[in-house]
Amino acid sequence: MANGTIAFDTLQTSDAVNTGTTKSIDTSYMFNGVAKAWCSFTSASTTALSDSFNVGSLTDNGTGDTSITLATAFGNVNYTFAGNVGTNQCRLLAIIATPTTTVIRLKCTTSTDNTDNDQPLQYGNMLGDLA
Repeated sequence: MANGTIAFDTLQTSDAVNTGTTKSIDTSYMFNGVAKAWCSFTSASTTALSDSFNVGSLTDNGTGDTSITLATAFGNVNYTFAGNVGTNQCRLLAIIATPTTTVIRLKCTTSTDNTDNDQPLQYGNMLGDLA
């Protein structure tokens, strides 16, 4: 059995059950509006991915300091990053170095004394144009 591709410009669905009308959405809107990379990971004890999409690896640069390396590069460095942690011990999860098209470096500091802190659960997603 051969695998192939299906090309289309618009997705169309029938909403006859609710409204009796057909609804459509431009596929470029869907592609441009989705995260191109995301991950959940731990930096406590060992730095490891829990789950991810388009993330090739993590690097432990020290306490509270993690680099995310993408499997597929962004087309430029003008992508966005949003991240969070699963505990209230981290005051700030911030980008600490100029991102490249393949690597983003993050720092987590505690809410009580601003010291660098590893966390058992961190999340991040990146949106932008892939190369």
